[in-house]
Amino acid sequence: MPLFVACSTIGSANGVIFTSSRLFYVGAREGQMPQVLTMINKNTRTPIPAVLLTGLLSLAYLILSKNIYSLINYIQISYWLAIGAAIAALFHLRWKMPDASRPIKRIY
Repeated sequence: MPLFVACSTIGSANGVIFTSSRLFYVGAREGQMPQVLTMINKNTRTPIPAVLLTGLLSLAYLILSKNIYSLINYIQISYWLAIGAAIAALFHLRWKMPDASRPIKRIY
């Protein structure tokens, strides 16, 4: 059982690193992050600087945390802040632009 848990954890970390590096790449492409993060490898079409930044941030979190529980707290705080910001943006846009076209509407 511990082997399966370890494989699942490694797979999850792999997905997070690839996803967050693509988010950094798109943010840089849209002008919201440093332009250096838009560089991609010609052969693999991989955003190498964005992957390296994600890896460096991960290492910084590992070095700064004294144990696994503080690392979990760091991640949970940023996770819930992102969810809270998305919900706040939803209410803000509903209030500022009530007649805007919405791709998802409630049924009732």
